[in-house]
Amino acid sequence: MPGSIEFGTVALRSNKVPRRMLRDLRGAEFKEIPGAGQGPDRMLVRPKFLGAVTMIGRLGDYVKHYQEREVTTATKAVTK
Repeated sequence: MPGSIEFGTVALRSNKVPRRMLRDLRGAEFKEIPGAGQGPDRMLVRPKFLGAVTMIGRLGDYVKHYQEREVTTATKAVTK
């Protein structure tokens, strides 16, 4: 049909799981705030990092690309 656009679906899957990302954050001295997240969500803070990092999902789930980006920027910001 002229003028129609078909969109394909692209699944972005990360090779990291929240368990590994939590290990990276804890290695950068982030501490988990008990009871701060709803359900399986976790919130981690560090005194020298402005704000908090929120991990969404269970430990065995796949990580979304924006979560992985947030964790890498947070760990790079505190290890400078």
